[in-house]
Amino acid sequence: MRLAVASSMVISGLCYSVLKLEPYSSCAYNCMYCYGRWYGAYGPVKPQWGDISLFRRVVETLSKRNLKTIPFRISTLIDPLQPLERLEKASLKALKIAGRHKIPVILNTKSTLAAEKPWRDVIEEMASEGLILYQLSLSTLDSEVSERLEPGTPSPEARLEAAARLSELGVPVIVRVQPAIPGLSDLEAEEIVRATAGVGARQVIIEAVRILKSQLAALMTVVKNRKPYEEAWPGYLGRDPNEAKLPIIKPPKSIVMKLIGKFAQLSRKYGLMFSTCKEGFLDIHTAPDCCGIHLLNPERSVLRATLKEYLDLWRKSGMRPDPKEFIRHLEGVPGYLVGEKLRAYPRELRRALKKHEARLMEVLSDQEKMRRVLPELNLAEP
Repeated sequence: MRLAVASSMVISGLCYSVLKLEPYSSCAYNCMYCYGRWYGAYGPVKPQWGDISLFRRVVETLSKRNLKTIPFRISTLIDPLQPLERLEKASLKALKIAGRHKIPVILNTKSTLAAEKPWRDVIEEMASEGLILYQLSLSTLDSEVSERLEPGTPSPEARLEAAARLSELGVPVIVRVQPAIPGLSDLEAEEIVRATAGVGARQVIIEAVRILKSQLAALMTVVKNRKPYEEAWPGYLGRDPNEAKLPIIKPPKSIVMKLIGKFAQLSRKYGLMFSTCKEGFLDIHTAPDCCGIHLLNPERSVLRATLKEYLDLWRKSGMRPDPKEFIRHLEGVPGYLVGEKLRAYPRELRRALKKHEARLMEVLSDQEKMRRVLPELNLAEP
């Protein structure tokens, strides 16, 4: 699974970009809410040359077999353009490999390095072929708050300036309000969305903060409104944080819905596509897919099956599809990598994608699990 995100109900149920490459072992940015540390991504930052070599071998096989692929995400938990990248250039090497073999990638970062040479030149060339999507992450536009929340990162202003330079070069840009923090991101929602439109970005993606229960008190020291914290935060996906191996909590559903609704409305106002990440609420999405893959070259990229496609088929047919019939249906739809189509793919990808497909089938077969992944779902009327 080194080149794929681990399967779970939420990720396997909702996410398209489940293939990944983490060029570094840990991150120097030291964000207060760091997700990477939950999974052991701490200690000295080191390039992961072994993973980059594996990535090269896999994409060479894809290229030789002329196979379209789900875009690889660079990265998921660890910033690929953090300070050590200037010296080691591990992510630059990965981008060059992807560009040479015509492999689509999603570059997700808080850094400004992508707007500098030689990274900019490689990214611009890939963008000219529809092979790269640039996703900028931010939670606030307040530099002082950002410095406390994400002490090692460039300022929000600098990140947006870098995104604007890339957009001017024809690179498709998306702003991820991630994590969206109640009492902070929501108070700045209009400023954030206006700034997003101002730099030429195409889409807003929002994901509400998830945090270890022990870190909540620290988070409360940086927010501007503590009212969303007066109510106890539940465990992630309904788990009891006192019993879970990872005691992760999230804002109550009512707060998440208000947060998402505000950004969705403002995105429409400023002419931007909108989606959520791992939140569900698919009916308020205006983007063709939540990750922004629609902005990449369709001749080089494909999608995997998710709950979105299942609900689309359900609504079209008027009957709840059998999960196996659903997969067989998508096997006949161009642009999807599912079922028997996986046989032609390298073992490393085939195994990972089969695991995600199996977990998706598990969710589709269990009404309670579907409700947990899609909190707005009415199973009687999808």
